[in-house]
Amino acid sequence: MKKYILTFFLVLAILLSGCSEIPDFGSFGGGNGGSDSRMGLVINTFEPDIRQKYSAEPTVFRVKLQNTGSETAFDVEARLTNIDEFQSYSHPTKRFQKIPPKTTTATGEAPEVTWSWDLDAPVVPKGTKITFKPRLQIIYTYKTDTVRSITVMPEIELREYTDSGKPFPSDIVSKSTGPVSLDVDIKGPIRHYQSKITFPISLIVQNVGGGIVCREECTDHERDYNRIDLFLETRDVRLKDCELDNIRLTDNRATVVCNAEIDDSIFFGLIQMGTKQVTKKNIRFNIVYTYITDKVTTIEVMGK
Repeated sequence: MKKYILTFFLVLAILLSGCSEIPDFGSFGGGNGGSDSRMGLVINTFEPDIRQKYSAEPTVFRVKLQNTGSETAFDVEARLTNIDEFQSYSHPTKRFQKIPPKTTTATGEAPEVTWSWDLDAPVVPKGTKITFKPRLQIIYTYKTDTVRSITVMPEIELREYTDSGKPFPSDIVSKSTGPVSLDVDIKGPIRHYQSKITFPISLIVQNVGGGIVCREECTDHERDYNRIDLFLETRDVRLKDCELDNIRLTDNRATVVCNAEIDDSIFFGLIQMGTKQVTKKNIRFNIVYTYITDKVTTIEVMGK
């Protein structure tokens, strides 16, 4: 009888060690349950003080977190999960109002944010060894911002580009780095018709952080995971024939193609460049989103 009881508790402990308080990232196609993101908030360290412990032995899990992107991370929440069998002496969730990026420090590297959790190892049957896999999940709000400059010319010079098939002159003015990248691609043909300048514009969004991207108000994983909202921050530019809300990323990527329209009243600000009259126009897009990344560690507990 004792043998059956021991076997029951051993199997139960193994099953519990694999349980999670949150859905597995892999279920939603955005992460791998142990990502190694180098963009945005990066978990540099998540490990126990000693990899092998005895039943109920005091255990410390140490964390080092760093913002390697160019934007500030807001509303940061760190959750310690898969610890149902541990005895915890502190709350498993830690919050930070914000964590600054690397560009705000003199060395160019953001300082690491460090903390630890104190727990007692699980109690396991005498003479057994069981491996447990605690998980650290980081949830935060981040922003990706891209500014592109286009060169606008009067109609006669625009026709030169249209007729010759030349690409529409444009330059990247600024582009932030983070777990989600945003590229703005502007090409011809260009049309100047009835006081309007029109041209196609492509917006390419990629999840490059190794985790899950979610809409800013991330309340429903089925509805909001792997989706983003794009924002045009330039008032006198209008986009047609496209939707910027609730864009779904497939295989961590989405492309939105729009027709952009600008009033030719901007020609009142023309400047002379050599023999041609041109004006520069900056177009700004951004994404504000929730991002989720995680890391799993292992600890072996021996019964005594």
